[in-house]
Amino acid sequence: YADWSSRMPTFFKKFVDEETTMNLIIDGDFGNLSNDDLMTFISLQNDFNFKKSTQNKICDFPIHTLIELNNNQKFAYIFDEPYMPFNEDWGTVKNNIYKVSNPEIDAYERLKLPAFNDFLMFNSEIDGINGHIDSNQIANLFFDNITNKKTFLDKIKNREFKVSYSDRYNQSEFSMRLMLQFLNRLKQLCEFSVNNLTVCLVKNYFRTNNHPYFLIDNYTSLDDYNDDLMKFESAFDFSIQLEEKNILPHNRFFDFISTDEKVKFKIRIDAGIAYGFKPVKRIISQDLNLENEIFKIRKDRDEKLIYTISFD
Repeated sequence: YADWSSRMPTFFKKFVDEETTMNLIIDGDFGNLSNDDLMTFISLQNDFNFKKSTQNKICDFPIHTLIELNNNQKFAYIFDEPYMPFNEDWGTVKNNIYKVSNPEIDAYERLKLPAFNDFLMFNSEIDGINGHIDSNQIANLFFDNITNKKTFLDKIKNREFKVSYSDRYNQSEFSMRLMLQFLNRLKQLCEFSVNNLTVCLVKNYFRTNNHPYFLIDNYTSLDDYNDDLMKFESAFDFSIQLEEKNILPHNRFFDFISTDEKVKFKIRIDAGIAYGFKPVKRIISQDLNLENEIFKIRKDRDEKLIYTISFD
């Protein structure tokens, strides 16, 4: 489930109303879910029921969608392709799609999520934000809303960590600054230190042709991003490096490993560090120095921002 989204893809939002029930059909059962996969399903259960499929084909074609109307009519949509990851690309099909009326399919059995250990998993949700905040205050909002905060802090306080950040949409100076300021402020609030930050990115994800003018514009290349990233290093008390990857998972997260390797945890940021935020002013990129400069931001989306912490 590494490529699944923990938010409802845009395609499905048109069906959300009080009379429509949406189910995600799992082929078989959940099996042994990783912490990352479990966090994905915990987020999705706010919008979907989970059910188990034992009959997943018609005429050897996989059933990709099954619709049941209020008059009990059923329609199955089948096509000869593997099941698609549940993300924004869902529904992109190369082969013909066939509609089957009233297929004979056994009722789907309700599927429950596996239990997880509260001691090893925490979360923080940011909902409404009144007015404008400083760009480094996202960490404060995260910190203020951590569940079982004392237990979490007891596990990380006074430790030194090597940190990496993976986010395929971390392609702008705005996102870069929020990432650096979040980590810098978080270590102050939680009283741990950071030895090194590694930023993981993929060269082919940079597809913008125009050089960035505003702070929120994406860089045109990985090299341009890295040039600015390295200039920030002197502004923080931890070293910074970029690691080029061939691919990144759909999930966005900070990965923390203590320098003695005794403590390992992730902060998964649903949709990424910059999601839901914008600068208050239309800041031109060259108006800010490449330093730890604080500026005003606002929350521009209604959705909750969800952060999930899991320990290995």
